Amino acid sequence: MVNQFALLDSSVLINILASNQVEAVLETLTAGAGVCSAVVAEALYLRGERPVDPRTRISLEPLIERGLLQKHTVQTEQERALYVDLAADLDDGEAMTLAIAYERRIITATDDKKAMRIARARFGNDVQLLGTAGIMNCWAQEQDQTSVRVILRRIETVAQFRPPNDDPLLHWWLNASAQP
Repeated sequence: MVNQFALLDSSVLINILASNQVEAVLETLTAGAGVCSAVVAEALYLRGERPVDPRTRISLEPLIERGLLQKHTVQTEQERALYVDLAADLDDGEAMTLAIAYERRIITATDDKKAMRIARARFGNDVQLLGTAGIMNCWAQEQDQTSVRVILRRIETVAQFRPPNDDPLLHWWLNASAQP
């Protein structure tokens, strides 16, 4: 369980959506999860499980209406200035997510290497970072091994995500998603 609110960027959001267990995964973020308006604008489609499958349009409204996701916008001049500054180096979703999360002192959930590098260089320990592997590891604690394997493989296929080599949870992911 993650006991702090987390603001998800597009990559983490798409990975969670690809799990096909979005409600259960979001519930492991016990203090809640949100997305900023730029992420809502960026997260448009999910691939199918097979290359021939059509893409599926993403609709976050049901998750927002049910309280599983909160939608956030830039509210203060400090958030706006930081967002604009970060957008010079990052995509809008990552820049807005990081600006809001930093200013509000909440967790930034991102798998974007550049965003993580900039966050660490600019904010040091004043920013908390969490990635898909960390979220899925929390979710997996309450699941059976077969379910975990199926869901991690689905994320790999649909979202084309696997933790990078320097992710501390890479070995867990590889072992959990491996054939029995």
